[in-house]
Amino acid sequence: MTSPAPGQFILRSNVLPALPAGTYKLTAEHTFPGVTGSAVDPLDARFQVVAPRFALPADQVLSTFPPNRSAGQFSTRLPQIVLRRRTLPWERRLVADAPEIPWLALVLLAPGEGVFESQIPVALCITPTVQLDGAPDVPLGDALTVKGRIVREVFPMLLELHLLAHVRQVDLTDTELALGDDDGHLAVVISNRLPKPNTSYDAYLVSIEKQATIVGSALIDPGADFTFPVLAHWSFACTGAGDFQSLMQGLDVGLLGTAPKAPVGAPPEVLGTGHVGLDHVSRGGEAGRAWYRGPLIPRPGVRDAPRPDGILPLLHASDQARRVGPDGRENLSLATAFEIGRLLALAEPSVVAALLLWRAGGFAQALTANLLETEPVLSALGGGDAGRGFAARAGLEVLAALGQDDGRRLGTRFADAARDGMHHGLAAREATADELGLDALAAHADEELVLLRAAIAGETDA
Repeated sequence: MTSPAPGQFILRSNVLPALPAGTYKLTAEHTFPGVTGSAVDPLDARFQVVAPRFALPADQVLSTFPPNRSAGQFSTRLPQIVLRRRTLPWERRLVADAPEIPWLALVLLAPGEGVFESQIPVALCITPTVQLDGAPDVPLGDALTVKGRIVREVFPMLLELHLLAHVRQVDLTDTELALGDDDGHLAVVISNRLPKPNTSYDAYLVSIEKQATIVGSALIDPGADFTFPVLAHWSFACTGAGDFQSLMQGLDVGLLGTAPKAPVGAPPEVLGTGHVGLDHVSRGGEAGRAWYRGPLIPRPGVRDAPRPDGILPLLHASDQARRVGPDGRENLSLATAFEIGRLLALAEPSVVAALLLWRAGGFAQALTANLLETEPVLSALGGGDAGRGFAARAGLEVLAALGQDDGRRLGTRFADAARDGMHHGLAAREATADELGLDALAAHADEELVLLRAAIAGETDA
């Protein structure tokens, strides 16, 4: 068989079993041509092909539609049940010379149209006048009893049954369609009745074995009772007309923000340049009319000319792009485009990150400049000195500001410790720069070391 592509399925009218359910006799005979008196006694063997009759194994039901105990708008789709075994609807013979007619039917009943009984002896699960061959598969079963009128009005006709069952072949990798099946072939039985809105229903998968004359006859007694075995059942409620597809097709898209329709007889105000007159409310709350057009215009437009230096005028706010037309109305086309472009740019994470870095850098520079300006000791340092060597330069300025007298007031012990600490610190810096091959940094460290040594020597001499 051809395998369906993912997302697709193949429909087949039926898949008939090699042998329908029943008891069979197998006779084996063997002869030896040309040998007199060598006949072998024939061998007779009986075997039975079984199939569900009063109960359906739980693993055979893969899905139902509508789902069990659900409520929704199901009035446009026929209920159905999906069975695991592909041959199940045709494993029992309903009509001897018509194997394509299934023995199962899906019946949809509203409240009051039938009586359902659960776990009763199987002898009571069928119309009393009907006799079934063979032994039952279970001792207890479920049954549905309805009047002859319901059979005539609701049950499918005999000639319809083969149209209400089919086999669906699906791709096993498609979990939604395969429904957990193991070979990709599913039997589907469909009801012949559409649910009505605002009505609750019970769906019954019934056996009509040996009762083909009942469902196919228009002469049955409307008041007589007929009982059918029930192999599966579920309930649901149809809450309204239509389904999801019909709701989406009938959706008023105006709820999504479409502009209200213009009154009949009031044509839109349009200019030959592509501008449209629209109602406009200013920031001050004043109502009026303004011109607007999109980026597409019906004819070539006129661009702003650059300045004598070849640079186009730079706009800093959308208000700078407002224009006033000959009729005195504002033209907001460029202002709108500017604002949309600004919002699109701010929606980019890279732009926001660059703005945050620029703001942080400006804040750091302003903070450094403020410290240098407010501290008298550091006033000799410029803003450019706030980078490399800032700490060493600040230390030199502090020592210079202390002067010889203030240095002595610190005490000899403190001065010796400061002299030794700064001397060793600059020497370590010079050695590190030499090892890394940073000539410029080493030269700068040498310069600062000479200045510091000269300051210390002057203090010692004093």
